[in-house]
Amino acid sequence: MKYLIIVCMFFLVSCGGSSSSTPLISENPNNNGAGDEASPSVEASRVTIAASDGLTLVGTLQPGKGEGAHPAVLLLPVFGRHRDTWQAFAGRLADAGLTSLALDLRGQGDTGGAQDWQQASDDVLKAWAFLMNQEGVDKTRTAIVGASIGANLALKAAAAEPRVNTVVLLSAGLDYFNVTTDDAIVRYGRRPALIVASEEDTFAANSSRELARLAGSPVSRLLLLNGAGHGTAMLARNTNLSGQIIDWLVQNTRGVSANIANVLEVSATGTEGAYSFSVKISSPDTGCDQYADWWEILSNSGELLYRRVLLHSHVDEQPFTRSGGPVNVPASQTLWVRAHSSAGGYGGAVYTGSVRDGFQPSGLPPDFADKVSSQLPLPESCAF
Repeated sequence: MKYLIIVCMFFLVSCGGSSSSTPLISENPNNNGAGDEASPSVEASRVTIAASDGLTLVGTLQPGKGEGAHPAVLLLPVFGRHRDTWQAFAGRLADAGLTSLALDLRGQGDTGGAQDWQQASDDVLKAWAFLMNQEGVDKTRTAIVGASIGANLALKAAAAEPRVNTVVLLSAGLDYFNVTTDDAIVRYGRRPALIVASEEDTFAANSSRELARLAGSPVSRLLLLNGAGHGTAMLARNTNLSGQIIDWLVQNTRGVSANIANVLEVSATGTEGAYSFSVKISSPDTGCDQYADWWEILSNSGELLYRRVLLHSHVDEQPFTRSGGPVNVPASQTLWVRAHSSAGGYGGAVYTGSVRDGFQPSGLPPDFADKVSSQLPLPESCAF
């Protein structure tokens, strides 16, 4: 898969020291992660979020500047650090019209409690849902930005939540504290990712190269720096990086990513051999030049089991739900449900599961069973 590698040379002092047996590089504790002073347009507020196990998660909500609904960005810190490492960056996001929520991970900062990285993955989804429910947030324009272990958690959450348009990964690792990313980047699918690391941070740099190789989006980017340190420290050591990230977020939170159709929800009713499926889809429909033209059901082996052609080529309401059937499958059979775009083909968020056990968000390589795109039934023409 194609991606762009940008190498920036900065002759600065690198961070050193290991924070644990996992190859993480500690940040300078005196560095607030900013390239300049924070300049929030609207006063930030301390918020609390209930985790699924009863722990109270603590964050800082920074509303975006201006009228109307704003894109929303969830910010996740590095290992052992406080959410305030994002303070200046959150101010710049606000000035650019983006609302942000910086979260203290469990076991860190004001959240406290014991560190539990698997439970932290669920915490991130809870925080994202909280952010989506805030007044003035555009729920169709959202991103997660993470640093170090926060980057791993960001990617894992985005892989599980297809409504996340894009991620920015600062010093991600293939495995930090058993939170792995090589599997998550595949599930993340064809959505764009900005992957950033510094060369002297060897584990993160090599991990970032591998994640870029595995990325399913042709518009994902790998940005490699020199002497910039680890995690949010890179924002201070590279004065251009904050602006590059903000430009990326503005560009890639414009509703549905790229020109692909994403499945957001799947349900099935009826009796075995004659199930009716209801599928919610979000797609960048602009007219006869670009629209979602069908959704379909596949077997594990890629066999086309059912296709629902969308008779109206494009719609104004987003997302939209279309039902289809009857579908003759056993209740226990594992199925894949995906959508197709007239302009982008496959590659969006998909759902997998069974009628018996329900369906969950997942991801497939864009070329999985791509030859079924020529099988009938097919749309006859653009019929808006």
